Amino acid sequence: MSRDMICLDPGRAMGLAIFEGPRFSEALLIRDWRPLPIVLSCTTLVIEVPQIRVKGGGKGHPDEVVDLAYKAGLWAGQNIRYSVLCTVKPSAWKGAVPKEIMTDRIRAHRLPDEPRYPENHNEVDAIGLGLWYLKRLYNQQKATP
Repeated sequence: MSRDMICLDPGRAMGLAIFEGPRFSEALLIRDWRPLPIVLSCTTLVIEVPQIRVKGGGKGHPDEVVDLAYKAGLWAGQNIRYSVLCTVKPSAWKGAVPKEIMTDRIRAHRLPDEPRYPENHNEVDAIGLGLWYLKRLYNQQKATP
């Protein structure tokens, strides 16, 4: 079954959100980098590209960020077939907003007929990527791949 959109938020545990049309339908937390038992397919794949922050300090060593981006791309290539790819840096879709505030903003955009949003922040960020792409997070123009 092909989904309309899959969004990935890479991390030590990677958040994955699935959208059917403009609605969130399911979230998963990928705790290891093993291949999935089935290959997922979608029209649009949105991936957050980890960003190395030179000033203001970032999380971890820059080599860890490069390694994370490599693993996320490799994992997505093994597990997801897609037609359109959109990569986005955190600064482009959520700016420098603190994690707790961003999580609250994402949760505030849940539609009544959507499943309850998960508690894990990586899954919530994956949902936020989808909301951003669909122009549901802010009043912005539709993202372009």
